[in-house]
Amino acid sequence: MKRYSLGSTPLVDTFINSFNNRFSPEFVIYPVSGITMDRNNHFTAVVEYFELDTREERFFSRASEMCPASIALASVLQLPIYFIFYIKGSSNFLIYNYNDNTHFTKSIIDTPETHSDFAKWWMTLKGTIQTKKFYKKAEYSSWKINEVLDASGFKWGGDLDGVLLDSNNNVQAIIEFRKSTYKTVAEYDPADYYFGTKYRKGDYLTWYPLTHLASEIRRKLILVTLSMKQNDKCGIAIVEGSDRDGLHYANGIKPSQNIFDFDYAYEDIVAIINEFVASINEREHDDVIKEDVATEIVQESQLTQDSIEETSIVKEPVIEASKEKEQPEIIQEETLIEEQPSVGKEDKPRKSLWQKILNIFKKK
Repeated sequence: MKRYSLGSTPLVDTFINSFNNRFSPEFVIYPVSGITMDRNNHFTAVVEYFELDTREERFFSRASEMCPASIALASVLQLPIYFIFYIKGSSNFLIYNYNDNTHFTKSIIDTPETHSDFAKWWMTLKGTIQTKKFYKKAEYSSWKINEVLDASGFKWGGDLDGVLLDSNNNVQAIIEFRKSTYKTVAEYDPADYYFGTKYRKGDYLTWYPLTHLASEIRRKLILVTLSMKQNDKCGIAIVEGSDRDGLHYANGIKPSQNIFDFDYAYEDIVAIINEFVASINEREHDDVIKEDVATEIVQESQLTQDSIEETSIVKEPVIEASKEKEQPEIIQEETLIEEQPSVGKEDKPRKSLWQKILNIFKKK
């Protein structure tokens, strides 16, 4: 059973295998055959492709064991993951949807009647234009799927050189390998080719899906540069983004300024991951503290408000009660003053006790 891996080279394979042998199972790098994106820059699916001999047909379900990074990535992005199989000597592809990380389910179009039907299905997943040059023409032509897609004017593309997983199969970083044939690691910087040169087109369109993906899953995009002139050294940089102004490295440090022997490079990648994980944990811890403080403020505010409301409720009956106590006193005072009922008509003015006393003295 042969897994599609167009972007792989011996130098990249050596780096990945050495890294995995050293750090597995704590950290492992896996390639992903493809992640498709539509014209609106929305990711649509994770795809894996296998070619099998006739005698291998009954083993195709083992394909999922070879693609933990694809399954993890599809889970994070909440995308469907399709396994496409071609059995040599047959005329059609088999398309399976891997559901719930547990089993394969045949897709509705599991057996496209023609290669044209397959290309139409592929078009529903991939709306972007393939711009990156294919350097390994011999290997490229050997894959049946490339033959079918080429006939309809499509390319596969969208492969990921490496997705770094931890021991729990959580995605920790995206790894992108770039290789120079004629320059040393110290001379090579992929940013120099971002807008193109006199002899080649710019590859800015190949960077956007990578930086967009890293942003979507909130993980680091680690660039590893290699050289055919130096098979024991590499450059490492963290790509923070890409836009019309170019490729942006963290802290402005280019890979050509950060060169390691392979052994030390592995350590540097792990250090980047550990530092990033630590920063995430610290940020999450700070967020928890902020959330707790905010909750306490809300609770204190609510208690203060409740206290104010309780105070106003208690005071009001006291005021009313005092009024009720004062009222009988007023009535009693008026009773003393109005000792004698009025004489005559009800509207005749009443004489107070003091007026009567004054009249007595006047008479004397």
